[in-house]
Amino acid sequence: MEHVAVIWEKHKGYKPRVPDEASSTAQQQRQHHTLMIAQDATDIFFNYSTYEDAYLDYLFGPASAGVVPSDAEVIPCLVIQELGPFSVNDKRDLRMFVHIVLALLIWQFQPLDAGRLVEEALRDLHDDSDEDEERGYP
Repeated sequence: MEHVAVIWEKHKGYKPRVPDEASSTAQQQRQHHTLMIAQDATDIFFNYSTYEDAYLDYLFGPASAGVVPSDAEVIPCLVIQELGPFSVNDKRDLRMFVHIVLALLIWQFQPLDAGRLVEEALRDLHDDSDEDEERGYP
């Protein structure tokens, strides 16, 4: 349910397309993605959703529209893939979780100057952690 709320907020103001031959073909469908981090008690998960314009048309269309439009070649669908669980009680799980989050942040920041700053800071942090290990620090 949270995915629908995030998608709704992300695409606020979306205008459903008028069905015609050009917009109903699968080739005209743009694909969208949403990544969420969810927690269930002591477990953390990555939830990655994939959906197309037909799903947005379904969400933002009139309330009187059917769940599956009779003339649609593409059935509005939300696909969610889950990665996890990562236990907050397991140091290895948390380390992997943090690496994935940092990789995602670096990937998002790459086109920006902030991306280089983050990479340099992490490189410096990694160099410091090597020194910490030599000194016997955890």
